[in-house]
Amino acid sequence: MRARALAVALALAACAPLTRLEAPEVVNLAVRNVEIRLPTIRVDTELTLRNPNAVEIAVASLDADLEIAGQRAGTLKLASPVTLPAGGTASVALSAVGDAAVALTGMGRALGSGTPLGYAIAGSLTLDDGRAFPFVRKGQVSGPRRP
Repeated sequence: MRARALAVALALAACAPLTRLEAPEVVNLAVRNVEIRLPTIRVDTELTLRNPNAVEIAVASLDADLEIAGQRAGTLKLASPVTLPAGGTASVALSAVGDAAVALTGMGRALGSGTPLGYAIAGSLTLDDGRAFPFVRKGQVSGPRRP
């Protein structure tokens, strides 16, 4: 009888919908290095991801477009899966490789005018169970001061 009850309980658990999770968040983006080797530009970044959930979650992939000064600088991809602790954060290193001519055009306009250099990442973070969460993160870096 106990075995039968256990089998029924396991069958019901398997049919239950996936636990509802809040979306993981990109809470910080830091640009660590910009390398220009014509015709490409490489931008090394570090993202800090936050898990607002009471359970740890495994991030299988992260794909995002990186824009600098309104110009596409490349695509960021997670190199290997990462586990976010329950209610905690984790930093992940990502690199974007793109067309230097396109990226430098926007950067040159912003730096030449002394205006802040805007950046943005927009993409999707996918958990190991296949659930995907879109995200957008924007910011600015001050341009050089004009004399």
